[in-house]
Amino acid sequence: MMEKNKNGNQSRTTIRTNCCAKLRLVYIFVRKNWKVSIFKPFHNHELAPARFVHLIPNCRKLSEANKQVASGLYSQGVRTCHILGFFYGSKGWP
Repeated sequence: MMEKNKNGNQSRTTIRTNCCAKLRLVYIFVRKNWKVSIFKPFHNHELAPARFVHLIPNCRKLSEANKQVASGLYSQGVRTCHILGFFYGSKGWP
């Protein structure tokens, strides 16, 4: 069962998995390139399926064209939830 905090939301401790996977890059000024300094590919959890990646906050990006569309719709009084529904319904996540 998921733990809830006093506001009814999931607490951060139940969402985080303490995953050990890590990628660290170092920029070498002399050569002017990047080098992998630490790479640990081992996860202690299942990865999100490709069809759900758009739900991860770091993967949600709007193109400039879609930002213009969203801004126009919002300025005309369309609610944010309806704008997102428009994007999902018309072409998937932008």
